[in-house]
Amino acid sequence: MKTSAMLLMRMAGEIESELAGLEALRLEYLALPAEAASYILRAKASIFHDFYTAVERAMRLVAEELNGGVPKGDQWHKQLLIDMTLDLEGIRPPIFSMAAD
Repeated sequence: MKTSAMLLMRMAGEIESELAGLEALRLEYLALPAEAASYILRAKASIFHDFYTAVERAMRLVAEELNGGVPKGDQWHKQLLIDMTLDLEGIRPPIFSMAAD
């Protein structure tokens, strides 16, 4: 098997694992009461942070393996999100759309 095919299979496995974790976080969030007590809000914020961190791990994997690296500088988080909206023909399609639904 070619090295590039193995790399893509490994990336797919890692991203699928992150997606499974995201689904678990979504279900955990939905199970929380709708009330606005401070401890509930803190729990929701913690789940949201974990959710974003998992998404960012997947984006970093794509950036490191397919985009030539993670952006540098103070605004690297923002640039990473923007980079994931780019269609890199022959490399990868956009990961996210800029359109708001």
